[in-house]
Amino acid sequence: MKKVSEKNLSNILVFLGCLIFIIICAFLYQRTFSNRYYKIDSRVKKIESAEQVEDYYTVGWLKVQGTNIDFPVVTSQDNNNPYPVDPAGYGWVIKRDAKYDDVVNINGHNIFNLSSNPKKTSKDFTRFEELMAFVYYDFAKDNKYIQYTHNGKDYVYKVFAVDFVPIADMNLFLVDNGRYEKNAIKDQIQFYKQQSLYNYDVDVSENDKIVSLTTCTRFFGEESKYDFVISGRLLRDGESINDYNVVKNNDNYNKIEKIMKGDEINE
Repeated sequence: MKKVSEKNLSNILVFLGCLIFIIICAFLYQRTFSNRYYKIDSRVKKIESAEQVEDYYTVGWLKVQGTNIDFPVVTSQDNNNPYPVDPAGYGWVIKRDAKYDDVVNINGHNIFNLSSNPKKTSKDFTRFEELMAFVYYDFAKDNKYIQYTHNGKDYVYKVFAVDFVPIADMNLFLVDNGRYEKNAIKDQIQFYKQQSLYNYDVDVSENDKIVSLTTCTRFFGEESKYDFVISGRLLRDGESINDYNVVKNNDNYNKIEKIMKGDEINE
C-alpha cells in the first residue's frame, strides 16, 4: 500500500507540475502575443509630415485593420466649407476641438464601391471604399480594430457595431455647442448596437470614448439615402489587444444577406 501511495503522490505532483507549466506558458503567450492580433504602428510622425490638402489641415491619422485606409484626417479652416469635395487618401472631421474627443466622427468619400455587392478591395479604392468590406461576415470577424492617432498619441478602438443608418438619423446625436452629454453618448451607442449587422462581444458604455467612421452607400438602391458606419470604443486602461467574438445571427444581417444574394428587391 505504501508503494501505491507513493506512486499516486508522484503522479499527482507530475500532473500539478504540468498544469502549472501550462498556466505559465498561457500567461506568457497572452502577454507576448495577444497584441499581435493588431500591431500598433505609430502614425504620430506621419501627421507631422502630412501635406496640406486644399484649405484643410491635418488633425489626425486613421488606420483600419484589414483595409488600405491608412491616411490623414483633416478638418476645414473655413467653417463655411467643412466638406472636402474629392480628396483621395483623406478622411475628415467637422469638429476639431479636443472637447469633442469623447465622440469622434470621421467621414470619408465612397466613389467606386456603391453597389449591393461591394468589393473588399481594389486598386481604385483610395478613399473609404474598403469600409464596405465589413458587410461580409468573414471579413468582419477577422478585422476588429481601428487606430486613430491624434493629439500626439496612437489610440486603438475595438469595433462594436457595423451599421447601415438612414442619413436623417445621422443627425440625432450631433452636438453643435459644448461637449457631448453622457445621455447623448449612451443613446448613440444603443442606436448603433441595435442597427448593427453583427453582435460584437464588446462591453461599451457612455463612459467610453467612441469613434465612428462614416461613408456613403447605394447598397439599398440608387434612390436610397443611407450611410455606412463602423463604430469602435477606445481600449480601456489595462485592456489588451486580442481576438473577440463576433456573431452574425441577427435580423439586420439576414436582411442585407438576402439583398446580396439577390433574394430581395432593393429598397
